[in-house]
Amino acid sequence: MKKLRCGVLGATGMVGREFLKLLSSHPWIEVTVVAASSRSAGQKLKYLIDIDRQARIDRDILDLTVQDVFEIEDISSKVDFVFCAVNMDKAEIIALEEAYAKKEVVVVSNNSAMRFFDDVPMIVPEINGVEHLKILDVQKQRLGTQNGCIVVKPNCAAQAYMAILHSLMDNVYIEQVNVSLMQAISGSGKYLDEVAEIQGNILPLPGEAEKSITEPKKIFGEIIDGKIVSYDNLNISATSYRVPVQDGHLANVFIKTTIGNSNIVRDMQLHFDYYNPLEKYDLPSSPNPVINYLGDDEYPNPLKDANNQGGMEFTCGAMKFDENTGILQITGLIHNLVRGAAGGAVLTAELMIKLGYISPK
Repeated sequence: MKKLRCGVLGATGMVGREFLKLLSSHPWIEVTVVAASSRSAGQKLKYLIDIDRQARIDRDILDLTVQDVFEIEDISSKVDFVFCAVNMDKAEIIALEEAYAKKEVVVVSNNSAMRFFDDVPMIVPEINGVEHLKILDVQKQRLGTQNGCIVVKPNCAAQAYMAILHSLMDNVYIEQVNVSLMQAISGSGKYLDEVAEIQGNILPLPGEAEKSITEPKKIFGEIIDGKIVSYDNLNISATSYRVPVQDGHLANVFIKTTIGNSNIVRDMQLHFDYYNPLEKYDLPSSPNPVINYLGDDEYPNPLKDANNQGGMEFTCGAMKFDENTGILQITGLIHNLVRGAAGGAVLTAELMIKLGYISPK
């Protein structure tokens, strides 16, 4: 197939650079535009990224000249779609992404600004990708476009346990979820040695827990009367902490279920083995297995497991069931920059290409 042309908005940032690594030599996608703020515009990308952080980025991409993200007319003429990972306030992001969509560019966004628009799907591809992308017909009517539209990614930390919940929902009814999230420093867009206060320390993250409570409800929701309606029967409580780890968000999850015996542990292990809702689409970035269960006595840890399958799998372990309380305990891990951010967006774009939502202009 002829490669689709894409742009990366926010290409010089941490998530932007991860996009460029994942898109280097991609079989379906070619990076034709890199863009950032006006401060970077006009310079070769390779001069804006530290040499030791250029690893795995194609030379052809590094040789591109950075454009200003607000050169919307010109950039739109060079791309079929864009990935957006800019650092701006929410009002600016909404205006920017809608401006690209109205130029008939598909926007796959890593930003939070439009996550709770009724007609903007917030996608974890294996969970709601196929169904929630259908809302784009409604969104295009609002925007007055034929093909231009906006799709967003959820918060990276919540993804550490959402695939586990989705797989579990095939077997049991979930009454309550309590989760403690331990989030790596790269989730703040920084490197470990740049943050003095995290050294030997754990910091609370006010406001982060709320994202992990509300966003899963939209992702597990359904389209009713032209809008995505959240699944409010999913009861979640959460705490979030920043920990002195470079990459990898960890979730300790306690799930109250209606199941009454310890067979749930055995059954879930078997279910994880074949959980792959996207298998038939044969997407380049899709991991196999999607959920890698390490074992009942093995906890996933960021240093060892965050990069499993290039950082695209959901890793979990240490599953226990308490028959007295009906609580299933499990620990989940994702690479927050890859599966939680850029990699999840690339997989979303691959699914959209396969389903015909992204095509050559």
